[in-house]
Amino acid sequence: MVVRCAQIMSRFFVAGTALDWKSCVCNGCGDEAREVGRLSARQIDGDFGVGGAIVVGSDPSGFVYLQAADQRVYSLDTDGGDFEQIAENLDDFFERLVFGPDAATFAGDDWLAELRKAGMNGW
Repeated sequence: MVVRCAQIMSRFFVAGTALDWKSCVCNGCGDEAREVGRLSARQIDGDFGVGGAIVVGSDPSGFVYLQAADQRVYSLDTDGGDFEQIAENLDDFFERLVFGPDAATFAGDDWLAELRKAGMNGW
């Protein structure tokens, strides 16, 4: 899982772009340091109706992103409790929602502006 995530992310963080790891807070598997915490410490107990779901990310507005055993990615609103499928797999999550054509809808216009400034989103 960690290796797959690193492979996906390496496609987006290219040397010489304005966008770097500080622009995208990720849950890591290494030692806990400031805003990047251990993935194992961020897991959520609960029956969401999908088997084997693990937390793969979160955002400051209270959403947690989980990947189920069938590879689908879900969004959990920790404030309201809404739980919905948002991507077919991690590739779809990163390539379409985080860095792709749906980035503004997913993360807002400020995020899209950062991506464009870095030359990373042409949509």
